[in-house]
Amino acid sequence: MASRPVVRILQQSAGTIGAGLAAALTWWAWMGRLGDTEYPVWTGVGCVVTLIVIGVVAAWWVRWYLVAVAMTVCFTIAYAATVVPGDDTGLSGVGVLMVLVGMAAGSMFVCGMTRLARGNRAA
Repeated sequence: MASRPVVRILQQSAGTIGAGLAAALTWWAWMGRLGDTEYPVWTGVGCVVTLIVIGVVAAWWVRWYLVAVAMTVCFTIAYAATVVPGDDTGLSGVGVLMVLVGMAAGSMFVCGMTRLARGNRAA
């Protein structure tokens, strides 16, 4: 039987990886198939709401800062994989940077607030 710290590390790792994959899949499910020009408002709202739900649920069980980093990195990579290959102008780098900064701010806020709401119970 595995010792308690090993089980804890495995749980944190699985939760972090799961949150990152869920964030990447959120991009593909809501926005990734639409092309790279215009996104309907309802898809943007659905994407944001889904990311908030993922952030809250994951940060409730996993260390909040791990969730925030995983979601930011994985969502940004999924976005970049969609827009960079078809870019002839070179401006996709600006979009990737904006998504990275926005995801970092949003996920840190959502996951941090979840941690505060959860209280002192260790995650």
